[in-house]
Amino acid sequence: MSLLISGGADGADTVFATLAQKVGHQVQIYTTRNCPPLETAKPYVLRANQTLNRRYPNTKPYLNALLERNYFQIADTEAVYAVGLLSKNGKIQGGTTWACQMFYDSYNTSKPLYFFDMNTNNWYLLINNPNLNGLNFTDRWTPVQPPSPSNYTRYTGIGSRKLESNGQQAIFELYC
Repeated sequence: MSLLISGGADGADTVFATLAQKVGHQVQIYTTRNCPPLETAKPYVLRANQTLNRRYPNTKPYLNALLERNYFQIADTEAVYAVGLLSKNGKIQGGTTWACQMFYDSYNTSKPLYFFDMNTNNWYLLINNPNLNGLNFTDRWTPVQPPSPSNYTRYTGIGSRKLESNGQQAIFELYC
């Protein structure tokens, strides 16, 4: 039996959870209230912050807690499926980048990170490179048709709160 791990946010997280349940997968939603002690995640968020060059910790405790919660979404997973937007230089946009960066920092490319870019309407696989920042789009991502999440015992499904129709369709097709 497969287990989806997600954050339960509106948008991609909710669509992943709904479809996973429909095909009989178990679903684990991590919130800031039900995950292991958030202190455990701080070193991973700090490391991701070095690469992403964002602000952590910041002045909003709840935002810090969300970033720390993201670590538990990827800490013990076999694969990540993420949906969102890639910039022209291949950077993941928005909050999804935090979990993806922590996954990459933890596993490099020994475990797959699949990303559906709503700008190009394509799935990509992260290929081996030193980090997610500062490289050419084509140097980091290769187009791929990802395998069904059913191929994994534990997988993560996350993404944009502003899920567009093509992103929703991409998630749907994973489960067909």
